[in-house]
Amino acid sequence: MKRLIHFPLIFFLFHMPFKSFSQEFEQAYVPIGLDGITLILPIDVYPSKPVYFSVKNTSTHDFVAWSSESTADYYQVEAYINGEWRLVSNKVVGTSASFKVDSSREYRIRSCHKYGCSEWQLNNNKVSDELKINAFYTDKSTLKKGESTLLRWSVMGAATVEIRSSEGYTFSPLNPVSGRITIRPQRSSTFYITASGFSGEKKTLKVNVALEHGLIRHDGHKTAYTQPLYELPYDINHKTVLTDNEDIYFGTHDGKLLHYRYKKEAAGSEQWQLIWERTLNGIINNPPTLHNRELYYSVNIFGGRSQICSVKLQQLPTHNCTSIKYGEVYASPIVIDPDFLPQSNLSWLQKNGITPIDSQVMRGIYVFYRDGKIEVLSQLSKSTTSRQFTLPFHPANPILNTPQLLIGAPNTASEGKLQFTLIDGDRLVGLPVPVESQGNSIVERAQQMFRFSTQSAASESKAAQVQKLDEAWSADL
Repeated sequence: MKRLIHFPLIFFLFHMPFKSFSQEFEQAYVPIGLDGITLILPIDVYPSKPVYFSVKNTSTHDFVAWSSESTADYYQVEAYINGEWRLVSNKVVGTSASFKVDSSREYRIRSCHKYGCSEWQLNNNKVSDELKINAFYTDKSTLKKGESTLLRWSVMGAATVEIRSSEGYTFSPLNPVSGRITIRPQRSSTFYITASGFSGEKKTLKVNVALEHGLIRHDGHKTAYTQPLYELPYDINHKTVLTDNEDIYFGTHDGKLLHYRYKKEAAGSEQWQLIWERTLNGIINNPPTLHNRELYYSVNIFGGRSQICSVKLQQLPTHNCTSIKYGEVYASPIVIDPDFLPQSNLSWLQKNGITPIDSQVMRGIYVFYRDGKIEVLSQLSKSTTSRQFTLPFHPANPILNTPQLLIGAPNTASEGKLQFTLIDGDRLVGLPVPVESQGNSIVERAQQMFRFSTQSAASESKAAQVQKLDEAWSADL
């Protein structure tokens, strides 16, 4: 009896998705094993279409750019002209092109290789703005091993966006406007986002993600002296310790701010009582500023971000913080308020009868950024920026420590006036505290009080102006 072998009905058709400019595609085949016999069957193989296709129209040209497809050898672009799609670029090897302005402002693209082309992708990112990265941040900047977090971004005017890590891997294609991706780094890493424009220009930002490590505690030597922090189980940043009579405030390396108070027991023994503990979004790097029974401090957050916070030292303390913004702040804020001068920050001149400052000094919370920018926040609404200033020089070193507040020496041009002093490289520099414009200070203060809903466009414009401070004096260290 003869053995019958059943073969499926096979049509050897050479699939031609389209024919353009006398261009033809090859037929793809795949081997199929059947009862010891290998059959070669034709199959259709197409590349994936680009995920993102961006278009920017100018007065003279239309610029197009798209996300790369790994299986594509080249791309074809069509424009919608006189009611129909027409091929305007037959074989683009890169991921961008430009066309002189015609009646069309609509385009579509597809990926191609030697076996055929993908479906068409219409432009899904219409661009009109200049290139700018609005935000790039992570939901959680400190992770335990094995944990994941999200990277988020917001971009304007970009043709394409790419994220790479210091560990060597790249994320693409990405939405050129906004999006998020999940990351699970194996070690402390830096992530870079690069937004590319249509003319080759690029913008880059970075964020840092740290992995926690187990802390090693080294017990110190207990002496006869009072050691209030000796027994506390915290990873204390000793640069941040602030004492005020029986109270101690300090920050930790794992992002906490604590308030302890000393109590002396009847038997003569000492006891330190925890008043409150605050978990921060980042860490503080300097002692907080104590002003009129309110504590002010700066929180530095991974990824070049920061916020300013305060807490009223009442029976039920309330913590208030500004929104998180880009800009590194290591120094603690300084409060300028002539009605409550911080005696601990003033020089001996005031104690010797020298009358400080004039009545028009600019009140507010002064925030010193790492790069030398100075922002003045309103005391009434701490999230409202009143004015912005810069140093009269480019700082030789970043501003890491809180500038000191003092009064100008007698027989000088600065006599009796408030000044900031800070270290710039090998110099000690004095900067005068800004003074309100004559005749406008009362109006400006009133505007700050009602700034939430009635601020005019003119006052907003003035608040956005950046003024350079003068240098009152300097001395070599």
